Amino acid sequence: MDCEPKSKELCQLNITSNLVGRFNISTKILSNEEIEINIKRLKKSQFGINCIRHQSVAIIVPYRNRSEHLQIFLNNIHQMLIRQHLAFYHIFVIEQHGDDPFNRGRLMNIGFIEALKWYHGFDCFIFHDVDLIPEDDRNEYLCSKQRPRHMSGYIDKFDYEPYTDYSTGGVCALTRSQFELINGYSNNFWGWGGEDDDLTERIVFFKMKILRMENVFQRYTMLKHEQEKPNPIGSRLIHMNKKTYCYKGLNSLRYKMIERLDVGHLYTKIVIDPCYSKHQQLVV
Repeated sequence: MDCEPKSKELCQLNITSNLVGRFNISTKILSNEEIEINIKRLKKSQFGINCIRHQSVAIIVPYRNRSEHLQIFLNNIHQMLIRQHLAFYHIFVIEQHGDDPFNRGRLMNIGFIEALKWYHGFDCFIFHDVDLIPEDDRNEYLCSKQRPRHMSGYIDKFDYEPYTDYSTGGVCALTRSQFELINGYSNNFWGWGGEDDDLTERIVFFKMKILRMENVFQRYTMLKHEQEKPNPIGSRLIHMNKKTYCYKGLNSLRYKMIERLDVGHLYTKIVIDPCYSKHQQLVV
């Protein structure tokens, strides 16, 4: 597969003429073919622009049973990223098979590993919930080489007020070296909640500060959905995991591959069995 980013002059990191700023989010449920047509039409309108944004970006999306959300996400995110002229980006949808409790952290780790198998040159990883849609294309989908970056601190559901100064939930960006340093996410959070706070704890433990931008550009719309079943021991796990960061995470990841499928130019779907164990979440 020829996925090497083409060599071009780098765009300056400022507002370029093709960005529209705040844009109207489309909530239409389009087919993959219709989204592809939108992408091709936008790429044609960008013809003649001979610069790119630096970094090759992998967008990791944990997923299960959110087909309408996924189509809305793909339609909006692709159009925004094309306007930003990234050097190279690709979306990986990591789908958890079966009815076991959802494990967002484990899916993020799997996405990181599988993305590097798909293309070894990714240097920026954006971990992205499927129900969060950016509202402004000046929100640059890039990593900071100095610090992990939390991107979704301002969400319409919370009236764009920062709901916490500590979380990395929703959308966050880490370079490859940053993510490997903290040993990724914990694999032990089965059910909703906790894995993002644990990620924050890992970042702090390894003496990095989280970059949080002003909310002028970094606003998100949350698509409506039913709440996942909470993890009953989430807070307990966060405390227990502090002793295990170096040997529990990326380097202890287990899963079974069920399917890998490139869906046109839209995304790569990776369906996995996360190897659920009721005992495992208590043994950290």
